[in-house]
Amino acid sequence: MSNPQNETIYYSRFPAEALGTLGMAVNSKGLCLISFGCSNEKNYLNRLRHRFPEKKLIFDSDKTQPVQEQLREYLYGQRKEFEFSLDYESLGTPFQRKVLLVTLKIPFGQVVTYGDLAETIASPKAPQAVGNALGKNPIPIVIPCHRVVAKDGSMGGFTGGLKYKKILLRLEGVRMPFMGKQLGFKF
Repeated sequence: MSNPQNETIYYSRFPAEALGTLGMAVNSKGLCLISFGCSNEKNYLNRLRHRFPEKKLIFDSDKTQPVQEQLREYLYGQRKEFEFSLDYESLGTPFQRKVLLVTLKIPFGQVVTYGDLAETIASPKAPQAVGNALGKNPIPIVIPCHRVVAKDGSMGGFTGGLKYKKILLRLEGVRMPFMGKQLGFKF
């Protein structure tokens, strides 16, 4: 049995147009991290050390190439779904994992509310907890937390910054504001 503390994390960064420089990390199970604001290599490496304190970190753009390629295709409007493995164990607590796995099912170009998501996971009184779980999403864009909005039609939050949430929603053809409009996808 392998020791998870000895696991290697392979990482790289790439310029992602309007999103700035994205960082990504993969391990033997799949993609485990996407980070915004990674233009400074040293700062990004410090973030990785903080996130994965017991792991061996190796810069390897070949290992992250499939993720980078598919993200580029998505950003250029050539891809709506991703086809690489994810490290589901990296998704946090059981509650966070539950929220993020349901979020993964929201189709391209659709939005739901935090309340819709809370009801879907049988926690109708927990939209704020759902928002907190989404705020800890280690794999934004791929797990599309940007597709979750407030019930009043406002954007809600986004850990990468609302600027990026707007860019991603526009890229998917979602019209804003959401107020008074049917919020697309229903679980």
